Order: sequence, then structure tokens, then C-alpha cells
Amino acid sequence: MRNLKILLATLMLNLSSFGLCQYSFIPSTVPFKGVSGGDIQVGDLNDDNLPDILICGTDNSFQPITLLYLNQGGGMFSPSPVQPFDAYSDGSIMLLDIDGDGDLDVSFYGSDVNEGAVLYMNNSSGGTVNFTQSSGFSSLSDQVFSASTAYADMDNDGIIDIVYTGFSYLEGGTFIYFKKGLGGGIFDSEQKLKYLSNDLLDGVQGTLILADMDNDGDIDIFVTGETGMNYTPLTKIYSNILEEQGVFSFDETVVLPFSGLVSTEAAILDVDNDGDFDILISGEDGANMPQTTLYYNHGGFNFTTTKSNDLENVMGGVMAYADIDGDGDIDIIVSGYTKDNNNNDTIVTVLHINDGTGYYSKITGPNVLFNGAGDGNLSMADIDGDGDIDIIVSGFDVFGSTDALTTLYLNHTPQVSSVTSYDGSVWVIYPNPSDGIFTIHTAENMDNTPIEIYSTIGELLYSTHVLGSTAEINLENFPSGVYLVKLNNHETTRIIKY
Repeated sequence: MRNLKILLATLMLNLSSFGLCQYSFIPSTVPFKGVSGGDIQVGDLNDDNLPDILICGTDNSFQPITLLYLNQGGGMFSPSPVQPFDAYSDGSIMLLDIDGDGDLDVSFYGSDVNEGAVLYMNNSSGGTVNFTQSSGFSSLSDQVFSASTAYADMDNDGIIDIVYTGFSYLEGGTFIYFKKGLGGGIFDSEQKLKYLSNDLLDGVQGTLILADMDNDGDIDIFVTGETGMNYTPLTKIYSNILEEQGVFSFDETVVLPFSGLVSTEAAILDVDNDGDFDILISGEDGANMPQTTLYYNHGGFNFTTTKSNDLENVMGGVMAYADIDGDGDIDIIVSGYTKDNNNNDTIVTVLHINDGTGYYSKITGPNVLFNGAGDGNLSMADIDGDGDIDIIVSGFDVFGSTDALTTLYLNHTPQVSSVTSYDGSVWVIYPNPSDGIFTIHTAENMDNTPIEIYSTIGELLYSTHVLGSTAEINLENFPSGVYLVKLNNHETTRIIKY
């Protein structure tokens, strides 16, 4: 498998060097409401199998707002005639199936007419929006404020729980709290899991992430923040020892290499496809300069910065990740405040492409120009249903501006599909999707190897052969849709014709 990854990475580098992977994003004409702060999430919220867009934040009239946009197909959206959610000026949104009934429920935490946490249960059906506030969900304690909230099954009982951080006036400190899920959107009373600080301002000003970071079968806690009047950086990992010791408890990992940053944003993702979670962190360092660093996980909470990545340094930023070009690895987009060549404050949004080994390069050009997301957000999903990942950006585009934007960028980047044949050879198919002409390239000479194209119901439509290490598939005379490519009479992959 290691050799296959190296072959695929080599093929991708060769394709990029010859200009075959041309990254392109086209702004949508949908007039989304411009917002700053808040959050953006994408998911099917009205049970029509199309991803919708949910936005909250402060609009350009300085009013709190939450808007649900329903997907009309083909990348077009319209505001839902039913807007079931309270307006949040500075909140976070989470979409998850909290009650296990197969649809996405919505959790808000932030500032609205009633600051705190609210859970909406999804009862939508057949395109009709229907949400109700959960009567079995008691908000986070009135004694705890400015919490960061996350959801996961922490005790391995098959039911989603809540973890949150916040400052308690009653307790005189900041803690990590836990509410056990009882099922059906009902949660038990809160428990304190870990004490963080006695002077942490406004809870944890940073990021709270729940993930199995040591691959032991239970969920660990990653938290960043800043403490005291001097904003001392805080970054910690708490290891869940449930699987090892049979006790629901957490041990702090004390030796960590993370730089001291404030105004942080973080993501946990497997950038090098080695089966464990790496950590991407951005923020402001001790010299008041932006910094973005990728830490590679070598197992057992052993993190290093072993590659000199070409990452855009940002602070007070946001980040999102997905496979932009269809090559099987995770690409990253970051946005936030940075310094230009004259050390002036500016806002940037930059796409970074993974070379297949976890090394990232910035992508520039006229077709990858995104609005800034100053005091804003990013989200990524296949929003228009064409088989590739689109990007939606909200926030201020220019430093000092008070006019926020929200823009959907539709991905027109040729997608690269990889297939392993029966003898272990790597195949690359590009562009995918295409308007009809697809190219196949192999990692070695596979002259006269058969290639067959099938419909999704198994009907053979077209056949050809590899000439040396390349072949062309011409579907110009076939209708738009999804087709299956069979290589060497064994492996298949999906291609899409516009």
C-alpha cells in the first residue's frame, strides 16, 4: 500500500506540473445575506436529499440573524418560507442526528435573545421544514458562560453526549463539563470533567474538538484557549482512559509541542492517510504575528512539525478541509487576518492542496480568488450535486470594512480519480467530472489493457484499450450522467459527464 501511495503522489505531481489540474471556483449568483461572526453549516435539513445552507451571525444592519436557505438543485438556493430558528449574532451551529432517527437536528450555542444553548429536533419531511425546540434538553448552566460546545459518544454507550467549556462564577474557575446523553434528545445533569484555570477569561477563547486521537476506541478532548489578563496561551489534550481501564475518566497529556498562540482556530484531520489524526492550528504568537502550523501525529500523542509546509499564516481565522480535486487526500482552505509585505493588516482566504503525502502548497490564480472571511466562517460540501466539493465563505473581505459578504463558490476543478487494478498498478482518470473527454494515465506501461464503460445498471456502452500508459475515453455522444469505468476486467470507478 505504501508503494501505491508513492506512485499516486508521483502521478499527481506530474499532472500538476503539466497544468492538467487547473483549480477553478466560480462565484454563484445566489444573493446570500452578508453576515459576520456566527457560523455556516451545510446539510439536508428538509428531507429532500439536497444539502441546504444554514447561516447565523450579524448582518450589515448590525442585527442578529439566522437564515435557512433551501437547495433548489443545480447550485441554486432560496430562503426557506419557514425560518424556525432564533436569531444568533455570535453563535456556533452543529448539525447532527442527536436522536438517531436518520435526520439532522440543529444545535446552537451563542448570543441571541436568550444567551445559551438550544437544541432543535428535526421533524421535516419531503421538503417541508419542521423543527421544534427539544423539551428534553436543558440549556447549559446559567452559572457557566461563553462555552465552547461539542458532541460525541464519550462513554461508548451508543448515545451522543455533550462536552463544553466555560467559566463558572459559582465555582470561581473554568472547567470542561459533560452532559450524558440519555437518548431521544434528552440529557442528564452536568458533571465537571476537568478543571482548566481559575482565571480563564470568557471560557475558552479558541477551539474544543472531540476525536479519538490515540486510536484506542474512545473519544479524547482537544482544547485551546487563553488565560488571565495577559492572555496566556493554553493548549491541552485529555486522553479518555475508558477502553484501557474501564473507567470514564480523562488523563492530561503533559508533553505537547504546540506553539503558544492566542485567538486560535484548530482542526483535527488525517493529512497523510496514515490512520491517525494530525492537528492544524492557527493563531497569534507572542510577537503579535499570525502563525499556522501543521503537527503530524506519529502515534501515542507524539506530534512533530516534520514538513516545511507552504501554509498561509493567519490569526483570528477559520479553516475548513475536504478533497477538492478528487485525488483521495484532504485539502485545506484557511482564512483570517494576516500581514502584507508592508506589515499592514489584511484579510486573506487561501486554498492549499495536499500532494498526497501531507505536504501542502498554496494555490493561486485568477480562478481561485475567494472573498476574505474576516470575523466570518467557511464551509465545504458538494452543494450543487456534481460530484466535487464547493466552498461557501462569509465575513469581511477587506480589513476595516463593516460590509460583510456571504458567497458560494462552485467548484469547476477537474477531478482526479485513482483506481488500483488487480496487479497493483495505479490508474488516474482526469478530468472528472468532464464534458465528455476523459484521460486515463497509468503508473507503468499497460499497453493493450482493456477499458470498458458501463451504465449504472450494468449495460456495456463503450470499450477501448490503453496505448502504452495512456488512453482516452470519449463520451461526447452520450447523455450527461454517471458512468462506471472497469479496468482490467476488475476494478471500477465512477466518472461523471456534465
